[in-house]
Amino acid sequence: MTQSGKKQSLFHRWVPDPNRREALYFALPYLCFLALPLWNTFSEGLGWNLNLLSVFLVVALGGAYVASWLLNPIAPRGSDITGTFVATMGAVGGLALILSLIGLPHNPGILFCFSFVSSPWMLLAPKRIVIPGILPIVAAPVALGFFLVSIGGLLQPQWQ
Repeated sequence: MTQSGKKQSLFHRWVPDPNRREALYFALPYLCFLALPLWNTFSEGLGWNLNLLSVFLVVALGGAYVASWLLNPIAPRGSDITGTFVATMGAVGGLALILSLIGLPHNPGILFCFSFVSSPWMLLAPKRIVIPGILPIVAAPVALGFFLVSIGGLLQPQWQ
């Protein structure tokens, strides 16, 4: 119960900071874009084990993405890099990289998963590391796509 006598919802008790709630409200609609790698995984018919791994990675990426918004302060005032920030951003970045490496030969659009790294980075990173950090986040999908195209056209559609 609050001071006004109204009962708080479980969500408002779980995420008490209004700024974090706003950030989460902003971030949640973008989770619908994770349906695309799921759809492509099953439409390619890659095999049961690879499909299961892809589903696990997509769900884990979504969970790490939400956790990054919940656990880190928005636009931190200090310049300190916290362990929570490193852990959440490392998880989101690592999962996006692994998902891209697994899915890229079958689905070039999987590289969009790096947008799940860039959006929290831009709003949750301390100011002094935003620009130096965004450069590798942008360079990673570009380099992956270029590398796979240059080593024999692995991104060729299957119908050709």
